[in-house]
Amino acid sequence: MAAPARGALTATPDFAEPDALRRGAVKLPTMGEHRPSRRLGTVRPSWFAWDNYLIGVIGLAFAVAFGTAAAILAEAGHYPPALAVAAFALLFAAPAAVQAIGELLAGLMLVGMLLGAIVLLPALLLSPTVRRWAKRRWVRATA
Repeated sequence: MAAPARGALTATPDFAEPDALRRGAVKLPTMGEHRPSRRLGTVRPSWFAWDNYLIGVIGLAFAVAFGTAAAILAEAGHYPPALAVAAFALLFAAPAAVQAIGELLAGLMLVGMLLGAIVLLPALLLSPTVRRWAKRRWVRATA
């Protein structure tokens, strides 16, 4: 069996060689890098990766903790530190909020495409003009 190219992702890295990592023969995935899929044989990203959701949940947990601390500080009358802690809480909440908004928009887009298909299907079945328009659009989209 031929050895993989230097720096290539392999499904089973060979750790038997002591300086394989130092030489770069084994490339370990880093944070944010997409890992290869043994099932699909690809390295494409997945929107449903557990680490994405884990980061969002941990960020929300930290935001809740810092938000609670900010509320306690504000109730005690320490307003400048409370504002600083609240701003810090927003830094943790922002990625989770962006992720949630993105998923809601993706869901709305799926519903919109389904409704568009339901509305366009009768026209495609009945009108040769609409079929030609759809064919030209499909060819441009897949070219």
